[in-house]
Amino acid sequence: MVRGLRFVRERRDETIGIMAQWFALKLEIAARSYELILPGFSQAGAITDATMQAIIDMRVQTVGLPRPASLDQVRDFTIVREVQNELKLQ
Repeated sequence: MVRGLRFVRERRDETIGIMAQWFALKLEIAARSYELILPGFSQAGAITDATMQAIIDMRVQTVGLPRPASLDQVRDFTIVREVQNELKLQ
């Protein structure tokens, strides 16, 4: 997943071509879509606390899940950190 995120960020033109092909989009629409979604893609595989909290809040509202007491109850970035170290992203 981290390598895929890096590909998307580092190889813009190829990513746009793939998007156009897979989603049957004109290149200009794929390019604009790329620009719109790129800020939402993590650079190294982790997400911010604010993003994690927003996801939790959405799930609590839409699925009716109980609210966890803390973010630490629902996240563990141990594996992401190992991958980041292996890929020298930290």
